[in-house]
Amino acid sequence: MFNTLKALLSTLIGTLWRLLIHPVIDYVATNHRAVAMTVVVLPASFALRQFTAWRDWLLRLIISEENHSVKVKRVQNAVQARLCRPPAERKFMCTARAPWQNLSTRFADYKANSDCIFVGDLRNVVDFDE
Repeated sequence: MFNTLKALLSTLIGTLWRLLIHPVIDYVATNHRAVAMTVVVLPASFALRQFTAWRDWLLRLIISEENHSVKVKRVQNAVQARLCRPPAERKFMCTARAPWQNLSTRFADYKANSDCIFVGDLRNVVDFDE
């Protein structure tokens, strides 16, 4: 019963989206782009910036040097695991950052053929040695 209800709800939402919401979004985005940017995109961008600023502030309260050392060691282990393979099996190395987070207009299809190293935990500089 749950699966049939889920399928019915999914079909209903899909139909509503296709018939009502999608045409309105297309019309507004095509004919009233400046209004759409001001009313939708600008507040959404501001909200996302505020969310990330608060998240980073809270993480700075929680972060410690021991915790940072563990994160650095995780990245080092991933890079060393790549280097342990024979040179013929090694791929190019890149960050595992999601393509939508980059400020680039190109598609990040190169990541599929690369060794992606997760460095997302290393947002904050704890110490800097010259």
